[in-house]
Amino acid sequence: SDARGGLGGVGARASLRAPSRRTRRTHASHLRRFFFAAVQRTMSTNPKEIVPKAETAKVFKKLMAMPENKVCFDCPQRKPIWASSTFGVFIYLDCSGGQRRLGTHITFVRSCDMDSWTREQLETMKQGGNDKARQFFRANGVRDLHIRQDQKY
Repeated sequence: SDARGGLGGVGARASLRAPSRRTRRTHASHLRRFFFAAVQRTMSTNPKEIVPKAETAKVFKKLMAMPENKVCFDCPQRKPIWASSTFGVFIYLDCSGGQRRLGTHITFVRSCDMDSWTREQLETMKQGGNDKARQFFRANGVRDLHIRQDQKY
């Protein structure tokens, strides 16, 4: 039987399936390193600089128009307006709470339109995307990517 859990967070509600908690933590760690390396290769300005709202809105409009980002990474809900700046994925409002419960050491959740974004966070979103994250997790043995808010592992 598969162990259930999120991206390694204790007490978080999720149903990502992997053989063990250690494997889930390893998957999360690999994905963070993968996106961090991609972001570092493309950064040419101060990564901690806050991006103006108009520029952020323009970037998110383009990213959220992509077919793979029109559905929540954690559930089948359409039009996600929240995002994990850690993993570069788009999530629905209800799923943002589940991701936040994982803790900021696992995933940092932001509103696409209400929060301020740094250049580094925005670059992670550009490099990421729901499809790339799904491919990465599946390639590393995670079969069920949808979080179920009613289950706790």
